[in-house]
Amino acid sequence: MRSKPTLQIAAALLLIFAFGAAAGVSFGRGTARRELASQALTSADLVDRFLYQKMAAYRERLQLSEAQVEQMRPAMAKSRSDLRASHERSMREVWSIMGEHYRSLNRVLTPEQRVIFEQMVEEKKEAASKQP
Repeated sequence: MRSKPTLQIAAALLLIFAFGAAAGVSFGRGTARRELASQALTSADLVDRFLYQKMAAYRERLQLSEAQVEQMRPAMAKSRSDLRASHERSMREVWSIMGEHYRSLNRVLTPEQRVIFEQMVEEKKEAASKQP
């Protein structure tokens, strides 16, 4: 039989390992989310990824037959079209809001600050155009 201190040490090591694993998983998920968020994905990319994940989940969890999957295709195609259109509308609204924000900011900047701000905007555009 093992002694009480040995069991306590084993329990402490197990807890340390468990906390380390939990922290690693949490960090990994956060990193993956930040990477996805930083990518300039098109509306089609986002919608297709979303719907692909949904269909995979439906197939697995609901154990759909191929016939059922085929019956769902028209509804998925309509959802794809509707979601893409909704995303495009919302992105136009976001750019409109940001345009007004930039104009408001520009009104309070000094001429020197405007030059720097324009450089910042150009750098952002260049970085976005380089992403896949």
